Formats: sequence, structure tokens, C-alpha cells
Amino acid sequence: QRFLTPVVEVGGERILRAFGTFPHPNILGGYLAIAGVLALMALAHETRPRHARFLEIFFLLIQPGLVLSLSRGAWLAFVVGVVVLLITLIQPLRPSASRLITLFNPPIKRLAPILLISIIITTISYFQFPDFFRARFAEGRLNTISTNERAQYASDAKDLIRAHPILGVGGGNFSIASALQSPGRPDYANQPVHDAFALVLAELG
Repeated sequence: QRFLTPVVEVGGERILRAFGTFPHPNILGGYLAIAGVLALMALAHETRPRHARFLEIFFLLIQPGLVLSLSRGAWLAFVVGVVVLLITLIQPLRPSASRLITLFNPPIKRLAPILLISIIITTISYFQFPDFFRARFAEGRLNTISTNERAQYASDAKDLIRAHPILGVGGGNFSIASALQSPGRPDYANQPVHDAFALVLAELG
């Protein structure tokens, strides 16, 4: 029997990914990615030193959890969120303003130190534990299993949507409906599809 435990294989050992009180590392990573971007957004517009220090500490406490979740989707979401935030903070160039003045306006200046520290911490983490990060991108045994399972969940979602296109199978009933349509499958293999749009269509119609 194989249990769907969120682990990575490093040097022949199974290392449990961080997920705290959340049911899965990807969910923890998603929450921390959103919280990190919101903290940076608040910091960019915070002019009170004490509140700014609090936001900086809050962000630095979030980062280790985001990194240790080893969630590729959360990493990507965080990077995209930071890039979009920085783009929105860059003021439109004025004919009388130099490019440097535009790029280094006060909100950007507030974020620059904390983002630099974040990059340094992440770089040190990577070089200190390179195998953990490489394991999340290498085509190893667990990644192959994960890819096959996600493809199976997507196929289940397609079948459920076709069978219940109007009302769906009911909120929170995806796994139960999958088990009913595939009675020979082990219970632990009946998981919700890893796609929010497909999950909503399958459950709510």
C-alpha cells in the first residue's frame, strides 16, 4: 500500500515537506505566497517606521515556510506577484523625470532592502541544500507518480463533468464521486483534481 505523503526523495531518503497545520504543503505555500505579496504591498506604502519594521519581520518569518514547503506553484505565484507589484509601483515616466528617479521612487526604495535580504536568504538556502530544490524539478520517481496521479484526477473531473454537467456532484463530494465511478481503486487514491476550475465545475456544475 502506498500512502500519498508529501515528501521528496533525497539521497535515497524520504524527507517530509513542511506543511504545518495545513493539510498539504502546496496549501501552506499558497497561503504564504499570498501573505508575502500582501505584506510587501503594505510595506511599500507604509511610512511609519515601527509599522514598517513589523511588516519586514513578518515577511522574513513567512519566507522560510514558503521555501520549505517546496511548493513549485507557490514559488511561481510569489515571484509573479512580486513582479506585478513592482510594475504597478513604477510611476509612469515623465519627460522631466529621469529613468532612475522613476524606478527608485519611495515605495520601491522601501521594498529594495527586504527583497535583497530575501534573495540572499533564498540563495544561501539553495546552495546549502541543493538536493532538496533539485528534487522538486528533476524527473524522479515521485515526480513521475505525481504527474500520473494528476492526469488521473483530471480524467476523473472530465468524466464527472460529463455525467453531471448542470448540478455537479455536490460541494466537497469529488473524492466520493470518484470512488463510486472507480470502485476498484484504493480509497487513498481518490483525491480532488488539482485544478480549481475543474473542481468547481465537477462539484457545482
